[in-house]
Amino acid sequence: MKLEDYMRVLVFSDLHGDESLIKKVKELSNSADISICCGDITPIRGNTREIAKKIGRLGIELFIVPGNFELPKELDSICEEYEWHNIHGKSVKIDRLTIGGCGGAIKGPYNTPYEMNEQEMNSILEHLTKLDILVTHSPPKGATDNVSNLNIGSYSIRRFIQEMNPTINLCGHVHENGGNETLIYNTRVINIARQVKIIDL
Repeated sequence: MKLEDYMRVLVFSDLHGDESLIKKVKELSNSADISICCGDITPIRGNTREIAKKIGRLGIELFIVPGNFELPKELDSICEEYEWHNIHGKSVKIDRLTIGGCGGAIKGPYNTPYEMNEQEMNSILEHLTKLDILVTHSPPKGATDNVSNLNIGSYSIRRFIQEMNPTINLCGHVHENGGNETLIYNTRVINIARQVKIIDL
């Protein structure tokens, strides 16, 4: 494969309003073709719109799903303002790559704004076609999702991966696993929680 066949993708997740991570996103956007965010730009105690304004227009297309701290309708409004693309429950074709997304997280003990059960998660995933890149906020069950010896990922996402075999699943949510990578069959699962990096696809 020739060098020009690669697409440089800026990936990040779980910024939670961190100024240093936002600065890195803006710096690295100059070296990327597109950008993908796996959600949770919002501070734990803070405002989504304030952080969206700080990120702003990056000069490249940004594809995003809501985390468990963003509501899809508010994210739609923000995407319209800053020319981002909310791919929650949608598939889009970018050059030679098909990208689709599913945001939110499985219900947990903290009662964050956007949580759902497995049936609800599956109903979103059912809208997606066969993908090259699956963008989720939650990891799949049993893959980069371990916290205190508990696997808090989604069965529905894992089942989608097993059935549809995307090339890559980009996810976040579990900060302790940010930067970790594993395989489900032939699918690379990359947790980018609290990470900002460029990958070549």
